[in-house]
Amino acid sequence: MKQLILVLVGALLVASCSSESPSETVLETQFTVKTAATHSNFGTYYGTFTSVDNRYNGTVEIVVKPSLEGMATLKLNGEKSIELSAYSEYFTDDEYSELLFRNDEVTFVFSVEGNGINPLVQNCIINDVVTTMLIKE
Repeated sequence: MKQLILVLVGALLVASCSSESPSETVLETQFTVKTAATHSNFGTYYGTFTSVDNRYNGTVEIVVKPSLEGMATLKLNGEKSIELSAYSEYFTDDEYSELLFRNDEVTFVFSVEGNGINPLVQNCIINDVVTTMLIKE
């Protein structure tokens, strides 16, 4: 009988001492790029962005057209959408190129190599807040 009581007390002790891990929400983002033609920098690029203070975060879609223009759609915090456009007579299909996207709220520079690899966004600012944007090929 003593052994049964000791086993029950031990089991209760173990059960009461086990720590509960707080539930965490993990945001998983799948990066993709759909290029209009093989080995081309024209096409649609997807990514995510966040500010250092986490005030601004969300997803981005950047479309680069052979007509030398770019369109970007930012979805902030999953709610508000911001549309931007860019035009560059220097954006070509065969070399490293840059597009400057700018409006009253957002500014960033998108660049990519002529074969569509290594897309990069630099100098991203949303409402005067420095923001990091990741674009994956």
